[in-house]
Amino acid sequence: LGTLALWVMIRISEIVDAHSGYSLPFSPWDLLLRIQGGADRHEYHHSHNKGCYGSFTKFWDWVAGTDVEYNEWRAKRLAEKMQGGGKKTD
Repeated sequence: LGTLALWVMIRISEIVDAHSGYSLPFSPWDLLLRIQGGADRHEYHHSHNKGCYGSFTKFWDWVAGTDVEYNEWRAKRLAEKMQGGGKKTD
């Protein structure tokens, strides 16, 4: 029962983080070797209705290639931010 309770607490913590809509710099899921993916990936999944299907890690998205469009979208957003555009893109 203790193991189940621990697992439920971990999953709820991850779900709240992913569904918060905020990519907080102090998120334990973002700091944890960046294996989870965070709110940014999850927001893309819901806003574009494709890709980033992994629920706990981004490993299977990488293996299956279901995060390729997300990675391109994110690179474009970061490039715009670096150029000072800062506008949100679809």
